[in-house]
Amino acid sequence: MAQIGQMTGVENPKLKENRKIKFFLERVKTSPYLFVGAGKQYSGQEAYAHLKMKYGFVRGRIQTAEESIDHIATRSSLSGKTYTVKIEERGSACQVHQSLSSPEQTT
Repeated sequence: MAQIGQMTGVENPKLKENRKIKFFLERVKTSPYLFVGAGKQYSGQEAYAHLKMKYGFVRGRIQTAEESIDHIATRSSLSGKTYTVKIEERGSACQVHQSLSSPEQTT
């Protein structure tokens, strides 16, 4: 049975945002970057597990993928310190929003 969004060609906004969040988390998981938080460096797999756990706590309060990134991936909820992403090839760090693009930006 087709969903209404499929019949009209319009994607449900909530489903679209969930797809973006899933894309973001999968991108973190498979990333070659090092994620830095609490003074330690974490692999993409480790960062994914942590962010997925944090997302589980705030899921009901988040409406968009941008809010998701703001709430779970930009700073520590305990210390308030900003997370960074270390890009090995360049030897530098950048903020999460700048390093991980949305599905719309990868085509």
